[in-house]
Amino acid sequence: MEVRGRWVPYGDLADMLEDGISMTAITSDFVLNQLHALIRAPFELLHDYCEDYDQAAMTSLMLPQMKGMRWYTFTRFVRNAISHNFCYEFGKGDRKLLPVSWNGITLSEEMNGQVIEDAVGVRLTTLPLSAEAVYRALREAQGAPLEE
Repeated sequence: MEVRGRWVPYGDLADMLEDGISMTAITSDFVLNQLHALIRAPFELLHDYCEDYDQAAMTSLMLPQMKGMRWYTFTRFVRNAISHNFCYEFGKGDRKLLPVSWNGITLSEEMNGQVIEDAVGVRLTTLPLSAEAVYRALREAQGAPLEE
């Protein structure tokens, strides 16, 4: 495989995956990259879209609706952890919203300061969240009814 003009044989990758420490680092980086791509980026794009739509339409409909969705606060907390230091850090205002659950996972005040990887299941079960958020935003933008 060629990367940045340099040949990187797959054998090197295979060797790294056989080494426990390298494998942990590689798989952790891969999963964190996927979290960024599947949660952080879509969440911010959707938030910006709703905000821009409200400004252009001179209304305040989409952003408040997005913030009122049952997944919003959960997603925001996961997004913040991914965007900063991969730790949950709940401020005073955030603590008032806890506990918050989505898809069978609950984020609670006891998780404050915990690394996101320590919250079993969060990485894998939140991946569909971005698809749900984008779908709902597009349905709202089209004026289509939402199923809750």
